[in-house]
Amino acid sequence: MPASQGLDHIYLRVDDLDAQLRFFHQQLGLPLSWPARDEAFARYAWVNAGNVQLELWQARSNDDLAPTTVLPCVAGLALWPHDVQASREQLVAAGVACKEPRAWRTPGADGAEALNFTNCLIADASGPACQVFFCEWGPHAPIVPWPKGQPTAERRQHMAAALAQCGGGAVGLVGLRAVHLESPDPDRSARVWHTITGAAESAAPGVALRITRGPELRVAALVFGVRDLARAGAALARLGVGTEHDPGTLWINANTPRGLRLGLISA
Repeated sequence: MPASQGLDHIYLRVDDLDAQLRFFHQQLGLPLSWPARDEAFARYAWVNAGNVQLELWQARSNDDLAPTTVLPCVAGLALWPHDVQASREQLVAAGVACKEPRAWRTPGADGAEALNFTNCLIADASGPACQVFFCEWGPHAPIVPWPKGQPTAERRQHMAAALAQCGGGAVGLVGLRAVHLESPDPDRSARVWHTITGAAESAAPGVALRITRGPELRVAALVFGVRDLARAGAALARLGVGTEHDPGTLWINANTPRGLRLGLISA
């Protein structure tokens, strides 16, 4: 059995949360699954992309990033484990290095410490530009906007249904379809991902993983499925959003040299 059940959310570092919310939420019409929060450490929000959530994170300081990092960038892929400890043990037994799980707790409604989530970094799948980790949410996490006691599977189904109910927004989005990963050692990365998901070409069920050679381990592109590619292109043109075409793929803001590329394909 694969150690991961799927890709829960994508940790997307941005330099202007308001601008990204205008694009994803107001222009593209994607629902907010976690309304914007303003905390001492960061401003953040989650945008609903159906089978995955985009966590838009504007840190108070980007000193932890390399000076060459161009934002926005995928800083993390949060995988949904079967069980965080069991999934970690499975990977370690297969020779994939992982850190010890770390739990994050805050006071609940009664003032007692309550579990929000437990993260476990998959060290062999991670690098300075992008970290891959298991994220197991506590069913009664005090900080989350979804109903208390709602398990991850039910929450994911509810969020996917919410995107479908709004027609996938302006471009008819149906969900994430591919992650394009650059790696200095593609063969090694493929072996690690095969251990995580059961297939070197899979980032999650229904989400392909395309690994190419690059100077560092990083996510270069996210590709989403849409109901009708021609209609999606026309909608973006009406919104004044620049695009470029490759065979079968419509790229948004494709001219960004080192920033994240967003692509659309027919679902």
